[in-house]
Amino acid sequence: NLAGDSAECRQLLQAQGIIPPLMQLLQSPNKSVVQSAAFALSNLAKESTDICSEMIKASVIQHLLPHLSFSTENVSVLAEVSWVLTYLATSGLFLEELSTQGVITKIVSLLVSLSDIQPHEPQIVTPLLRCLGNICSGPDKYTLEAKQNAELLPSLCKFLSSDLRHARKETLWVLSNMTGDIDVCKEVTFGPILSHVLEQVPAAFDIKSEALYLLCNLACHGEDICTHLVESKMLQVVVPVLKTHDVEVLNLALALCEMAIRMTPNGKNIFEKECEGMAKLEALEYHSNEAIRTAANHILDMYYGDKEEEVKMT
Repeated sequence: NLAGDSAECRQLLQAQGIIPPLMQLLQSPNKSVVQSAAFALSNLAKESTDICSEMIKASVIQHLLPHLSFSTENVSVLAEVSWVLTYLATSGLFLEELSTQGVITKIVSLLVSLSDIQPHEPQIVTPLLRCLGNICSGPDKYTLEAKQNAELLPSLCKFLSSDLRHARKETLWVLSNMTGDIDVCKEVTFGPILSHVLEQVPAAFDIKSEALYLLCNLACHGEDICTHLVESKMLQVVVPVLKTHDVEVLNLALALCEMAIRMTPNGKNIFEKECEGMAKLEALEYHSNEAIRTAANHILDMYYGDKEEEVKMT
């Protein structure tokens, strides 16, 4: 609890030599002791690459690995261990150590197993997905390593259908971070997972924004992918988002609509005729945010300029 209080407390505890004894406690045969030690380490590792570096040098990964397994008796320990690994992965500085010591492979294997256990266990699934998302936000080679397990994407598909909202949100973020790899983009776009992604667009704000980020990352990979997104009725779920008041979400939705109109043969017509997108853009022409105004007017002028002139003349 002291370690989680502030950066100053964490630095003070580090200076007093707290890391080595916590490493010893991770080796205790008592699960409660291991859980408490991992909890302390996760609080210490938060927002401190210096403390994370000391942990790595003290072989923290080696001490955590024996506890990286699931059983009904091990839920609390696994949860705390997963948070330690999540914070170690946050900065991106220690991804090579996580990779070489088998953490990535182990986390993916755990997620694959946990995806079939209903209901999904929030205490464990949330930090494991967050950890994988942190790892995949680094160089693509770590995404490729995670993807070596052919069951990863099918398992992420199951988490997207979870009753656990945190699982859906974290899964969208994992997928967004994996889309630097074109093969992942194709598997998501042309596979069964896409329909589950589109289902998240009307969800609450945090999930909606993650879904839109993922769709933007997919769409920017080119005409073939963007065309399939449009054919899968992406615009029908994205255009209603243009009525939202949140600027971040509006920017993402406008970017998606612009790519769909520009890069696909039917995007322009679907946006206008099936989705009534023109009216929603016109409502944004005088938005208080300059970036929103500019984006909306750009689409209207660039792709529907003639129709606007016709309306004005009428």
